[in-house]
Amino acid sequence: MEETAWLTDLLLGPERRSSSRVIFTGAMRFSDDEDSDGANNLTHALSQAMQTSHSNRGVQIAFAGEVHAARWVRKVDAFNLNAFRSGARPPYSGPLPIATESIDVNVTMITTNALVRQTLPEEAKGVVLQGTGAAHVPSSFFGEIERFWARGLPVVIASRCRDVARTFNESDRVLWAGDLTAEKATLALMAALAVSNQLSEVCNWWSALMSQSVR
Repeated sequence: MEETAWLTDLLLGPERRSSSRVIFTGAMRFSDDEDSDGANNLTHALSQAMQTSHSNRGVQIAFAGEVHAARWVRKVDAFNLNAFRSGARPPYSGPLPIATESIDVNVTMITTNALVRQTLPEEAKGVVLQGTGAAHVPSSFFGEIERFWARGLPVVIASRCRDVARTFNESDRVLWAGDLTAEKATLALMAALAVSNQLSEVCNWWSALMSQSVR
């Protein structure tokens, strides 16, 4: 749900964002369970959607009496009724860079660690590397990243942790995912590449996206 909500947020556009509310919800329990949560979640989501004065907040997830912005939210528990968390972040995302109504799916996400050493796929138009800690990846990837970048293909480094937002400059050979999970960074890169496949324009689009990052 968090990835679907985020992709919807990216593609929603400023006009629909300012004139509507888009809220996702669901349930952790089947409807015939004694502690089914679906009806309460739906009631909560509808009550939030009726508050039209809160439009222009982007796509949200309403769950267990809480509202989370699609950008920040993560599902952290597969069984708890209160399965989603977004930390101390606001329940809305900031303005997003303009996207088209489509995405370029030729983006590959690779998980890296001390043992996993996949190569970057030559046919991909973009790659997201999921590293560890402060977005660390093994040095064996450095040469491949340089070659990818030299071909005009973007490489994004994300982390399994919440990372800090870093400002891109021309000496960098990667884009940083900041607050985005690797999965959300992959969707964002797909949206960026649908706007333009020129590396400089992708970098500008990504910088606009990261300008709204919240630690």
